[in-house]
Amino acid sequence: MKQAPISPRTAWVLRASVALAILTSCDDAGTTTSTGGGGAQGTSTTATMGQTNASVSTSASGTGGSGVCLDPVSDCPDPGTKCATAKCENETCALDSAAKDTSCGDHGGKVCDGSGECVECTNVDFHCPPAANECVIPACETGKCVENPISDSTPTNGGQTTGDCKLVVCDGVGGTKVIDDDDPLDDMNDCTTDTCVAGVNTPINLMAGATCATGGKVCGSNTKVGTCVECINNSTCTNGKVCDTANDNFVCVPPSCMDGMKDGSESGVDCGGSTCGACGNGQACGIAADCSSGFCSGGICAPCANDSNCPGTSYCDSATSKCSDDNANGTTCTGASQCTSGNCVDGLCCDTSCTGTCSVCSAVKKGQGLDGVCEVIL
Repeated sequence: MKQAPISPRTAWVLRASVALAILTSCDDAGTTTSTGGGGAQGTSTTATMGQTNASVSTSASGTGGSGVCLDPVSDCPDPGTKCATAKCENETCALDSAAKDTSCGDHGGKVCDGSGECVECTNVDFHCPPAANECVIPACETGKCVENPISDSTPTNGGQTTGDCKLVVCDGVGGTKVIDDDDPLDDMNDCTTDTCVAGVNTPINLMAGATCATGGKVCGSNTKVGTCVECINNSTCTNGKVCDTANDNFVCVPPSCMDGMKDGSESGVDCGGSTCGACGNGQACGIAADCSSGFCSGGICAPCANDSNCPGTSYCDSATSKCSDDNANGTTCTGASQCTSGNCVDGLCCDTSCTGTCSVCSAVKKGQGLDGVCEVIL
């Protein structure tokens, strides 16, 4: 098994022991007998490592080498650190430790620990760098600056986007990850319930007849499901008016708009003009607003064929052949003319042209955030 490296202090003790023991040779009992010269008795050397100050002690008798500490400069090894100073104590090499937090700079450290070692830190607030991110906590452990990870799935304060159905959390190993969340975007539509499904905004349409106030009074049905309209039947109209559901109108109109005759300001029979609902294709028209398709061609309502058939703030929806209002950012699109911003990126109306390197407008591609907002993915 690989052994941990010894500390500079312990290494000093070993060097001191060797330096003083060179003059003698020890038997298994730790005593030395030397014969020679006049048969004088040799010296005895003992090395002692204490808890606070490591020391090497010697004693001598007879006429052998002394091995006694008289001058720490010449008799003791250099401690090799600014955090300790050699001294002679009772004829033994010993160390004095520098005060805690004394500046050093040796052995990869910066300050003294008060026990003779030069270490990276003694106080995390003074000696260690700030946390690299929200998911780690700096600490000073055994003289080294470390970063301990915050527990898995802890939400971060930064990096969150309201309404993206995502949550940025710690991954338990010092980084972040994105998980599904239940924070749907408010689509500002009274006829939908804002929900998140598998990390994606998924509005759910309310049942027809539910009360609403965004553009009408009740939630529509059929082609107007999920849309706030004026009426879905006569009971939702007042002042003697009736509900015109023809041509996707769903508006309250005077009874004359449903009498089978072209009268009043109607451009066609029971449609068009200032009081009745829009006319279907083939009915007479005077302006685009008279037609449910939004396109009046030669005095007759007709399906649109391209964007040029529609007013400036609308486009021709190829699926219905009707002019539709330009879409807000985040709405699906197939061309720039369909967006109020004039930018269709990743199949979505985008806030900018989003042409930069690694720039995307889709929340799916970004892994977080909102559709319709251009961001750079790393």
